Amino acid sequence: MADPYPAYAALRAAGRVHWHEPTRQWLVPHHEDVSALLRDRRLGRTYTHRFTHEEFGRKAPDPAHEPFHTLNDHGLLDLEGADHARIRRLVSKAFTPRTVENLAPTVRRLAAGLVGDLLAAGGGDLQALVAEPLPVAVIAEMLGIPEEDEERDRLRPWSAAICGMFELNPSEETAGRAVEASVAFSDYLRELIARRRRAPGRT
Repeated sequence: MADPYPAYAALRAAGRVHWHEPTRQWLVPHHEDVSALLRDRRLGRTYTHRFTHEEFGRKAPDPAHEPFHTLNDHGLLDLEGADHARIRRLVSKAFTPRTVENLAPTVRRLAAGLVGDLLAAGGGDLQALVAEPLPVAVIAEMLGIPEEDEERDRLRPWSAAICGMFELNPSEETAGRAVEASVAFSDYLRELIARRRRAPGRT
């Protein structure tokens, strides 16, 4: 993990494509091949827009994990075609140079608050108390999550639990945490959307 480059070099020297049995995946180690694959419109982030799990030689997801898959499969990274384009158009508005520049004072305010709390406590873990909560707070601002909502503090734990499903062969305990977090996060977003519809532009 600390120095993967010798392993990458060995993969490249051994050939262009390798079957990796532990993960049941094809490994493509050469940049030119990866670039061509990423630009090939016949391929996508997932395969479910063209094949069933069985047709692709995979086992269908456990129905008990459905809340996680419903949330994950409707994210920008997993959508294809027109659905991907529609969501990308909406999301791209949040990342224009002007929007990012307008967010700068908010980022400075949030950072100053976290650093101030760290100093007031006489020090502490910089990563846990500043580096991790700062991007979460910025994302919360971009999503319009009110500062007074206690769910702000749950975004990071929810995200960590959900991302556990991206590990290799996650345990049932990990899946359970991901499902629970997916339900809680989705329920909160639905409630926040309903609140915004009742009072647009207000928390």
